[in-house]
Amino acid sequence: MFRSDIFATIRRMGPVPDPSESSTAAPTRRLGWFRRLPLWARIAIPGVLLLGGVAVVLVLALRPSEPVDPVEATRSACLSGIREEIESHDVEVVEVSFFSVDSTPGDEVYLARGDAAYRDADAVRRVMVRCTVRFDDGAMGVPSIRFSEPITAG
Repeated sequence: MFRSDIFATIRRMGPVPDPSESSTAAPTRRLGWFRRLPLWARIAIPGVLLLGGVAVVLVLALRPSEPVDPVEATRSACLSGIREEIESHDVEVVEVSFFSVDSTPGDEVYLARGDAAYRDADAVRRVMVRCTVRFDDGAMGVPSIRFSEPITAG
């Protein structure tokens, strides 16, 4: 009885397909556009795109930077230094202005002159300021900032 059940099940499954015959009922899978390209193109296209991307990154990274205007760099460095020096005395900086920025011919030293206003406990005070900026081998430094009178916290 058990054996007949197995054979009945096998008969219902139908005949075993012949592997040598092609089945037209099976759905065909469409190939993507990249897969239809020849092998050399499948290798060359990503390689060219990768090298182009690397070239663009290198050009952007290695392009020469814009030259620094020494007068503007002097003003900026002196402004930061003056503000830092005045604020280190626990007073508020109101204003910093420059009258002139001079350089000596053939030397990489710039001298900025101006005035600074700060507020202490009593009133607003003004002092004259002289700031020296030195450029050495592309590096910039502020060796001195001098005030006409000492900064006091009132």
